[in-house]
Amino acid sequence: MIRPMISFLGTKALASITLAACAAVALPADAQTTLEKKSLGHPGWELHQEGDLFADDPVNVKVWAAYSDATVKFSIGCTFGSYIDVAWQPSRPLSGVVAPTSFSIAGKTVAERQFLTRAPGSAPAEYGWAEPGGDALNLLQAIYENWTGALVISGGGVTDTIPFDEEKMGGASELVLFACGQ
Repeated sequence: MIRPMISFLGTKALASITLAACAAVALPADAQTTLEKKSLGHPGWELHQEGDLFADDPVNVKVWAAYSDATVKFSIGCTFGSYIDVAWQPSRPLSGVVAPTSFSIAGKTVAERQFLTRAPGSAPAEYGWAEPGGDALNLLQAIYENWTGALVISGGGVTDTIPFDEEKMGGASELVLFACGQ
């Protein structure tokens, strides 16, 4: 269950409101379609925003939190005002033709996908999907509800662990939920 957006009693909401306000102020009116990238307070995480989060037409807004380290990349965000996008570039190539893949937080599987793998020896591949709800929303809500922890992505013989701490990240998952009208 998503907590109410406007609650000045919780640090999560206050952090999110502060982050959203900073994002709105940081973009001048004539540059609101420019991509903005901001490092978040947790190693490897950045917040990307294109467009005005508070515009009348959220279809033109893109907001996503992106993680990368030396071997793995992951992002989750919102486009077109309702589609939650999930992307993962694993630390090494997936094996098999089809790789059943699970996304887990705190030992609980919150999303599952079947990815077609790339030919052996091909360039690093990114796997992902976009949808207005379903597993993408489940994954985003789980990050928000757990607030700190690790996302474990496992499939095709690969297991990648992506740490997150929403307190240090300024409530990035809540900002993405807000951008998608959740």
